[in-house]
Order: sequence, then structure tokens, then C-alpha cells
Amino acid sequence: MIALVRTFLVLGAWSSICVANPMTGSPHATRALQNLGIDPQSMAMGSGISVPKIAFLYSSNSGKFVRIHSAHADGAGNRQENKAKLIIESTAFGGQVRVRSFHDNKYLCITRHGDISIEESVLGRSLDRCAFIQKQQKGFTVFISKIHKTWALGVRNDGRIKPARKTTSTQRAAHFLEL
Repeated sequence: MIALVRTFLVLGAWSSICVANPMTGSPHATRALQNLGIDPQSMAMGSGISVPKIAFLYSSNSGKFVRIHSAHADGAGNRQENKAKLIIESTAFGGQVRVRSFHDNKYLCITRHGDISIEESVLGRSLDRCAFIQKQQKGFTVFISKIHKTWALGVRNDGRIKPARKTTSTQRAAHFLEL
């Protein structure tokens, strides 16, 4: 119910922005967006809305949860662990998301060689390599690289992260449940 109300508020705020640009001084639209945790300046610049969602990613391959540590990630966590609590942020339209640690400002990223890395967000730096396209496939969630459309986030049977260059969206290693 709360999610439904929030959706209507975002849509209402979005429609008011389409009618009244916050840069021109519509205080009601600006205040409504700020109350939802959305930066009106980023909306006016066209960078889209970033909507965070707390989630646990359960790997169907390892039977465990994805964790983000300070220097690496794995798929061998329990739901009670703090490192397994993640935030999935929408970055643009079309299912583009970033996966971030709940307690740190660290993102799951894909290097240019196809390995999974952990990077800390710095203002002004592009995080395109940290962006994924979130899709539903056979009842599971799949995170496909925004830059390399054939690479996907995956976890091996033993909980180690599988290199993205060796993982496709149809493999069991790439299938997750969002809890």
C-alpha cells in the first residue's frame, strides 16, 4: 500500500514538473520532489529520478545471498548479515539500476576486462560501468551490463562471483531473487 501511494506521489510530482519546471520557481513541485528524496535540480537537467530500494539478492546457483565487502563481493552470505543488505537504485528509464551496499557507498561494477569489482562513488565521476539493466527471466531477476549487453552478474555454486564476460543472462549463475 505504501509503495502504491509513493508511486502516485512520484507520478504526481513528475506530472507537475512536466507542467512547471522547478528551475522556473514552482515551489509546490520542488517541495513535493524534495519530500520524496528526489533532487529537483537533477530532474531539470534531465538525469532522471534515482529511486532506491532495499533488497537482498538470493542466488539460485549458490543458495546464498550476495554480499558486498570493502574490496570484493561474493554470493555466500546469510540474510541476517549486514553486508548482504543492498540498495538497488534506478538510474534511468528502461530498467537501468546500480547495486550498492546498504552500509557503505560501494557499488558493484564491471571492469573493461569483464571482472566484477567494487567501486566507491565519487561526485562528478561517471558510474556507467556500475550500471546494469535489470530484467525478469523465467521468474528470476537478471542484471545485464549496460555497456556490454552479453555480460551479466553471476555467482558460482561455491559462492564466488563469476566473471561477467563468462556469464550470460540465460545461465543459472545469473538468476537472482529479490527479497
